[in-house]
Amino acid sequence: MKKIIRSIVTVFILVSLVFPPVPSSVKAETYQMISGGESTGTAPNVSFGLDHVTEIGTKGKNFWYTFTTGKADSYYYFVTKNIDVPAHPWSTDAGVQAEICTAYGEVLLANRHTSSTTEKISDIKLDPNTTYYIRLRTESNGEGTGNFMFRVDPQTDPDENEMGEATLVQLNKAYNRTMAGHGDEDWFSFKTGSNSKYIFYGKNIGVDTHTWSSDRYFRLTLVNSVREEIQQLRLSKGKAEGQIVTLEPNTTYYIQAKNYWEETTYQKDNGYTFKIATPLKPSISKITSPKAKTLQFSWKKDSTATGYQIQYATNSKFKLGKQKTENSWKEI
Repeated sequence: MKKIIRSIVTVFILVSLVFPPVPSSVKAETYQMISGGESTGTAPNVSFGLDHVTEIGTKGKNFWYTFTTGKADSYYYFVTKNIDVPAHPWSTDAGVQAEICTAYGEVLLANRHTSSTTEKISDIKLDPNTTYYIRLRTESNGEGTGNFMFRVDPQTDPDENEMGEATLVQLNKAYNRTMAGHGDEDWFSFKTGSNSKYIFYGKNIGVDTHTWSSDRYFRLTLVNSVREEIQQLRLSKGKAEGQIVTLEPNTTYYIQAKNYWEETTYQKDNGYTFKIATPLKPSISKITSPKAKTLQFSWKKDSTATGYQIQYATNSKFKLGKQKTENSWKEI
């Protein structure tokens, strides 16, 4: 009987060693347990887009991991979370440091954690086809080890970062885009038709900006071929704006999209939309007179129009005619 009990205990211990307990705050189907190397030479490779959970501890000891960037991806999100590593409750200097470093040890990005389990997300632009290293270490005087989670997410930047390689867009078509990270610039080009008047429209859907300083808003800037500014839309988060611009016919122009607030956290829903449109010629669909000396006009609304102008007179030659202009976004 004793031999049987001893065998059962032995099997239980072996199973526990092979299958370590899943940290309660990490989903079992999306995480991977990994052990850090003692140097860059022994650093294990990590997979993109996957939560890696590692056990760290011992003040001042480095735990190393490595990854190599792809050919096209240049921006990466670095997501980190202290699950249960002993750390100071409020001082990041006495907490856990999660860093992305070059092969020469230069620190490019650092997420600093206290004992809080709040997830942190930072973005960084990295060179393609290059090997980088992740270094984890704790500066806490607390005893024991704990679990720490990190993830590296590549972000594809579909639009060009230079004016000379701008993405060609069409007139009268709305484009939805996202900012890839800090310092990202998106460049677009378009060619005018025979018209000279256009509506330059943009909306900041979800790019975080300063709450009141327009110098630190997201901007859409319309320039000519020598970068002379023609019109600029400064957009706080959620704001939309349209301006009428006068452009040369059959000429190429450029649009730059850039955020001017360095404290932005780039993650989900950091999008924007823009459009270069030819104003539609409004067509009156209905005219009524609900009461004496009053006219009521109905027409199809142009979503990119900045206003409408109505002319009316008591004779077909519009002699002594009158004009009313409404330049606001509200429908009249």
